[in-house]
Amino acid sequence: MTEHADKRVALVTGANKGIGYETARRLATQGIIVLIGARDEGRGREAAAKLQGEGLDAHFVRLDADDATTHEAAREFIEGTFGRLDILVNNAAIALELAE
Repeated sequence: MTEHADKRVALVTGANKGIGYETARRLATQGIIVLIGARDEGRGREAAAKLQGEGLDAHFVRLDADDATTHEAAREFIEGTFGRLDILVNNAAIALELAE
């Protein structure tokens, strides 16, 4: 945890593609540790690896906006690894079926 003490930590939900990915990339280029929140582990790990390939400090965190069990696991990971969360970008979306 002490190795991250001098850097801010950001979690971007829905960060494996599109606006979320680009937001994570831009935060990371500013020296911020970026957590790639994604519900699909393969896509999330791929996005984090792509950013790491650019020399950026990115890590995958499994996080499904519609699955509360992943919320607690993500909190535990963030707290145990970084000790805090400085920035949250809530980009993930869920699809709702609306009754007519």
